[in-house]
Amino acid sequence: MKHYYFLLALVLSVSTSFAQTLEDDRLALVALYNSTDGVNWYNNTGWTVPGSPGDNPCGWYGVTCEAGRVTGLNLSTNMLAGTLPFDLGNLSALKILDLDQGIGVMENGDLEVHTGGIGGALPAIIGNLINLEHLDLGGNFFTGSIPANIGNLVKLRYLDISYIPIDSGFDPYGLLTGVIPDELGSLLNLTHLDLHSQNLNGAIPLWIANILGLEYLNLSYNDFNGVIPPNLGKLSKLLFLDLSFWSYFREHEFGLLSGAIPDLSDLPTSANVYVYGNSFTFNGMETNISRLESYYNQAKIPMYGYFPLSSSSGQGGMLFVEAGGTLANNTYKWFKNGVLVATNIGNPYFNADELGTFRVEVTNSIATQLKLVSDDYTVSSLPVTLTTFSGKTSSEGNLLTWKTTSETNNKGFQIERSADAKTFENIGFVDGMGDNRGDKTYTFLDAKPYFKTYYRLKQLDWDGKSEYSRIITVKQDKTKLSVYPNPAKSEFFVSGLDREEAVEIRNSEGRVMLEQKVNPAQPVRTDKLLNGLYLIKVGGETRKIVIQN
Repeated sequence: MKHYYFLLALVLSVSTSFAQTLEDDRLALVALYNSTDGVNWYNNTGWTVPGSPGDNPCGWYGVTCEAGRVTGLNLSTNMLAGTLPFDLGNLSALKILDLDQGIGVMENGDLEVHTGGIGGALPAIIGNLINLEHLDLGGNFFTGSIPANIGNLVKLRYLDISYIPIDSGFDPYGLLTGVIPDELGSLLNLTHLDLHSQNLNGAIPLWIANILGLEYLNLSYNDFNGVIPPNLGKLSKLLFLDLSFWSYFREHEFGLLSGAIPDLSDLPTSANVYVYGNSFTFNGMETNISRLESYYNQAKIPMYGYFPLSSSSGQGGMLFVEAGGTLANNTYKWFKNGVLVATNIGNPYFNADELGTFRVEVTNSIATQLKLVSDDYTVSSLPVTLTTFSGKTSSEGNLLTWKTTSETNNKGFQIERSADAKTFENIGFVDGMGDNRGDKTYTFLDAKPYFKTYYRLKQLDWDGKSEYSRIITVKQDKTKLSVYPNPAKSEFFVSGLDREEAVEIRNSEGRVMLEQKVNPAQPVRTDKLLNGLYLIKVGGETRKIVIQN
């Protein structure tokens, strides 16, 4: 029974397909004429509308026929205006559909800009024209997104849904938005794919690299982001690849494609690749230079600054950029307040020891079309120069001392303490001098230190910026720690504790026999230990004890 229903469905499908006639084609053409202002077409020779049943459309301008069906419709640059009718999907024998209303070529060879243009949503019914081998809908005003069912047209070799302004008064971009549908990945016979100058976005699909016969790929002047698919360079027949970006009427000045240019060595040596106007650096450009036709005018690169709270003499910090490429091939020209102050080859770093606004221009000896320019970086204040930072024990606790020789915009110092040099806690704050060029000495007393305490300073500016000092260590006097009674029976105490501490007991072989945390005056139980000599470790201090249970 299942086989019966399958065969019945197949017969009905075939019958429906073959039931369409030249008369059905004529009616579809009449619908197209009426919906696209056929009266005002540039050329409507032979078109008889509304006509009569049985009229033969095969002699009409732009219409070609084979075996009693319309197989070609070429009305390019013919001033069509309006929308595409649903009836267009009835031209089921079409192999060629060319409705491009962009720029044409006049008989004398000059370019001719046409007025008009088809608008509205791109009808999904086009996906029914499964015999199409050539589909050109460029230069129109289609809105919405690309219909996913265009992926049904698996015989397509040529697909153009690009946009070219047909009048200088129109915006330079089409109105198609959204991502390229994944269903178009089924068009494995394509040799020509052109979607340029629309408002498409998202990432460039990886599946494009599966269309191995592609010779022409133009995705330029869209809003794609992310990287160039790394396997795109494996299209060994690709002669033209355009991923460039034009900022006119866009919200951003540069395209959003970034990352490294992938290996293009499998492309023909005669291939032309365009990537200008995006956000690329020199990464991948040097090795692909023979394929790159144009790659100039990339987005500004960020400049980074590192201004540490130093424990050495001197002041200032480091500026640097990441321009990509081989460092030895890069020349870095550094500007301060618009004036060239340094030229470095192979060195992306610059010592900034004065206030000012800095930028850098980077050129590459191989990728000579491109000059990368950095963002401006304003050094409005130089960091605090810390010359000494030390600590020592006293009868009242640990006394910390540090000295500065220069301060700018210094709000003060936050003192941080740790028992393990990993997790720090804030234990106090000392006001800074703000702006000061003389020597200044600061002190801070930690009244409750650990036996071994790690310290660091966090210097805070008034504008919220901060930097850390190096970490120092202060140990308590060893005489403070003692264990009693010694020898011990069943328990012992640790004197000198002023807070909970971890106690570790090891045998004479160094094996840990007991670990626990104890508070002051809390005993350590030893009744489960064998008699013998043990090492007691509290913080960074070690003592010996004999157990005699």
